[in-house]
Amino acid sequence: MIIRKSLREGFGLTVTEGLWKKKPVVASAVSGIPIQVIHKHTGLLVHSVEGAAYQIRFLLSNPALAAKLGEQGHEHVREHFLITGNTKRYLSLCLNLLDTR
Repeated sequence: MIIRKSLREGFGLTVTEGLWKKKPVVASAVSGIPIQVIHKHTGLLVHSVEGAAYQIRFLLSNPALAAKLGEQGHEHVREHFLITGNTKRYLSLCLNLLDTR
C-alpha cells in the first residue's frame, strides 16, 4: 500500500510508481494526485488525517479490494502515463492535424 498524505503536490511520481507496482494508494485529494488516483477505482482519496487512517484500516481489512485497486491502478498508469502511450497519442494528433490541411 502507498500512503501519500500531502497538503500540496505537483505530479507525485511516488503515487504513479506505486500504481505501476500494483499497490493500492491512499492519498490526499490535492493538486496533481486526483489525476493519478481515481477515487474507488485506482485508490482512495482523502481530505484529512482521520480520513487517511480510516481508509488505511479499510484496505487492510479488505485485501481483495486492495488487490483490485492495485490492478486497476496498474492499468491506469499503462494507459495514461507511459511514454509509449503518450507518444502514440501525440503522433495521432499530428496526423489528424495534417489531414485537416
